[in-house]
Amino acid sequence: MRNRSILRAATALTTVLSLAACGDNTPTDSSSTVSASVAAATTQDVATVAADAAKEDVETFKANRGAFGIAQLGDFERFAAWAACPYDATAKRFLCFEKVRGPFATTRSYAFVDQAGVAQSAYSVTTTAAANFKWAMDGTITKNKWSGSVSRSRDLTVSGLLGANTTITINGTSSTERQRTKFAKDGASGANAVDREYQLDGSTVIKDVVTPAVRLPDAWPASGTITRTHNVTRIDAVNGTKSSTRTSVVTFNGTQTVPLVVNGTAFTLDLATGEAIRKTP
Repeated sequence: MRNRSILRAATALTTVLSLAACGDNTPTDSSSTVSASVAAATTQDVATVAADAAKEDVETFKANRGAFGIAQLGDFERFAAWAACPYDATAKRFLCFEKVRGPFATTRSYAFVDQAGVAQSAYSVTTTAAANFKWAMDGTITKNKWSGSVSRSRDLTVSGLLGANTTITINGTSSTERQRTKFAKDGASGANAVDREYQLDGSTVIKDVVTPAVRLPDAWPASGTITRTHNVTRIDAVNGTKSSTRTSVVTFNGTQTVPLVVNGTAFTLDLATGEAIRKTP
């Protein structure tokens, strides 16, 4: 097992970042020769990847609750169940060694602060005001018709921990997201009726995601958004190499099924399965 520590993680609690602009509703492609069918097919594939990433985001939210003493009965799909980590007084963070679950390797660190922003060496129900979590994950994804390698980082701040609040709020970013994905031929006709490969690079903004307070039973996020910017390179034997950009937005509504929009194209995302289905006009 590789032994990667997050000792170089920033020591200060990360501040909340503002939501990035979502762009217009038209896919941006590098070449005027890209057909409408290839553009639409690319949007469909990007939605598939974005939906899977959003499911992983929600798993991260749930796993983080373990830092507050919430019992977790088992592992998550890509993360092991929460385990406490030693506090580093120099870094003012709890620093964890790498953990492996199946094909996924994860490192993380976390920090607690009081209302004045002073670091704490333990979580306190009465004095901890906010917490910051840093995650780095690498692994391979294997689905029914697609597979690939993925590398993601997350920097999440949880606020609203003090007092009798019934909810907490999560804000954060992923400044590094890289995924190389292969899709199998889909159907007998159309732009996706061919094996295709993608290189996707981008970033993520998690904005005002509201979940139940840590003392209350967990539930699906009630509100907030996850916005991903995707720089996409598509390669297939029929259409060659095409570069484009997409922006995906997940909007939480307190249920398992939430809207996902990729450059104006609407999908329905199941947060439990990570599957996205395109809405019919």
